[in-house]
Amino acid sequence: MNKSNIFTPAENINSMVSTPKSLLDFMAMNTSQKCIFAIADGTSGVRNTIYINKGKMRMESVIKTSGSADQNVHMITDGSDAYTWIDGFPTGFKMSLDKFKQQLPTDSQYQVGDINQKFDYKCESWAVDKSAFAVPTAIKFTSPGM
Repeated sequence: MNKSNIFTPAENINSMVSTPKSLLDFMAMNTSQKCIFAIADGTSGVRNTIYINKGKMRMESVIKTSGSADQNVHMITDGSDAYTWIDGFPTGFKMSLDKFKQQLPTDSQYQVGDINQKFDYKCESWAVDKSAFAVPTAIKFTSPGM
């Protein structure tokens, strides 16, 4: 997965189709797309790259804050479960998509934010890489008690 600097994106996102979408919208899609959203104020920002294929989704988020190392947050959904983890940590969270959709919209503990909030993503079709949807085996996933 490409982990380019959010302030100098490697892709030319200006040529991509603009569409307002939320994480919940992406989870419901059954197409193959790559979508990018980036927002920055010059010293901090976030860049999401989302890959979608036949009901599966992978989100790569780079969070940049002034004076801190970039934080890379990942999420994979496989149609029934959502897996989230942060680079540099040996554990992540696994949650059923139903529970995720019901209980996560306002809970910032899991680093995904409001899953209903729409952002202006730039989208294009992509040559599907099925390995993008493989849950990493080096991460131990736990189910949070909710």
